[in-house]
Amino acid sequence: MSIMGRSGPGRQQRIAALQIAAQRDLEQIRNILEDITGLYSRWSNNIIVAPMSTRYWGIKEWTCDIGIREDVLQNLEWRWTTMIHESLHAISIDLTVEALTQHRGWEGVVEQMQRSLRSSIFTRLNITIENTRLQDIDQLNPYNGYIRELERLRGRLDIESDRFYLDLLSTPLNERSQFVRRLGESQLTGNDRRAWLQLFEDAHQVLIKR
Repeated sequence: MSIMGRSGPGRQQRIAALQIAAQRDLEQIRNILEDITGLYSRWSNNIIVAPMSTRYWGIKEWTCDIGIREDVLQNLEWRWTTMIHESLHAISIDLTVEALTQHRGWEGVVEQMQRSLRSSIFTRLNITIENTRLQDIDQLNPYNGYIRELERLRGRLDIESDRFYLDLLSTPLNERSQFVRRLGESQLTGNDRRAWLQLFEDAHQVLIKR
């Protein structure tokens, strides 16, 4: 077992320090996100420092507690990207177990928003992180396949990125697919409309895959 993973008074103090720092940082992120998006965070104000044996980097529990793995909190790039991502889950509209089961890929909106907003958040918090290191983390993200499909849809609609994803974040998860479908149907006619419907169906099949 590594020194970082050993139990005892030293570890307990380290976990307590990580929890206090994460609480402070998440409060700052919540305030900034509420200001930027105009949406309300349902975060419970409780942060859980998860053990390194945990599969996830971070999680927003159904209680609206936020859990982040111990080693993630000790890595500058992982720490901030994970905290922003989970904080966005906490403001995602009408997120339910049923909706997440049936429309999982449409929560790719959260990760793309994290990538879009983090620069502004870092500026407000006076944090400097090399973009290449952030991109390396992005490449490992399990949401990437979903984001590719969302970007295909956005590109066809020719909607500015922040507007597109904020509109989706403001839409209940189980209504996002039809919201996007209707956008295309309202804009396009004839062969373009038929091509849009095919593109939408192809993307949607990926976005609902579990």
